[in-house]
Amino acid sequence: MRFARRVLAILLITFAVGTLAGTMCWMSAQQTQILVDTTTTQYRKQGKRVDSLAAGLLTKWVAYLGLPYWRIVLRADTLPEGMVAQTQISEHYRNALVVKDLRALDDLNTEEALLHEVWHIKLAPYTSLVRQLVGVHEGFLSQDVAQREERLVTDLTRGMLWRKGR
Repeated sequence: MRFARRVLAILLITFAVGTLAGTMCWMSAQQTQILVDTTTTQYRKQGKRVDSLAAGLLTKWVAYLGLPYWRIVLRADTLPEGMVAQTQISEHYRNALVVKDLRALDDLNTEEALLHEVWHIKLAPYTSLVRQLVGVHEGFLSQDVAQREERLVTDLTRGMLWRKGR
């Protein structure tokens, strides 16, 4: 168990140093594709709003957090009750689908919701590794990891926004 913890700690430190070095050495979002899914009902109703979110807030935070070489698709679509957004990530291929339910967003929480999802993309290398290590344990442990990930992403999001005076 101690050996596994040491290996995990070394992997996480290596990923963190690599990510930080990569963020500082490469131009942040110049090679990132941000696309909009235009096939949904919500897009047909509020296309200008979705386009402005992709070109404005999403592009801003992707550049700020340094996500080079990602393809990120923004889809305005209906989500289950109580969900504002959901992100599906293919970390190996650097593809992400950010699904936003525009019915659940207002101007005050739109930026927070988008930044929250961008943090999920940024942390994908770490969270996918932890999910793989915990994946064999169904139930409480995997739920606990998911809850801790959400708390971490929420804390990072709110800390950045509050620091910027929002």
